[in-house]
Amino acid sequence: MPATRPSLKLTDKQILAGYEITLNASQTREGLPRRVGTIRAADGSRVSIAIIGEEGHPVMISLPGMTLVPGALEGNSGTLMVAQTIFCNVVVAENEQDQFKRLVRDLVDAIKTRRDEVSRDFGDVRVVLEVMMPQTNANYIDVTLTLTPKPG
Repeated sequence: MPATRPSLKLTDKQILAGYEITLNASQTREGLPRRVGTIRAADGSRVSIAIIGEEGHPVMISLPGMTLVPGALEGNSGTLMVAQTIFCNVVVAENEQDQFKRLVRDLVDAIKTRRDEVSRDFGDVRVVLEVMMPQTNANYIDVTLTLTPKPG
């Protein structure tokens, strides 16, 4: 399905639709504008977000260090719900929520085969879901969701 809008020509407000959050402005080491903040999920969990690039023209959206626990996939915990909402706000795809859940399931399968990331392109956006290494506790995994313009 072709994108109906240029996915990475979004304002911070469009990316964060559904959440009240104050972003703090800073810069990357390379001097790119960056806005960072913390989203509080309905269940009390917190999810960090970084939007890198000029307002309205992000070059990267990252949700780093999200902690997922067993059962989060089935119960769609607060952390996963935040990530899914941001994914759906940015990506244009048929059945966006199902596409996100499939991406998470694919990561769980990848971990079983000793791979640490899955990626998929949706229109003009590349989505990468990766496990942060090293994992220090078998009871949960820390993952990062990154959305960038598709190369090429």
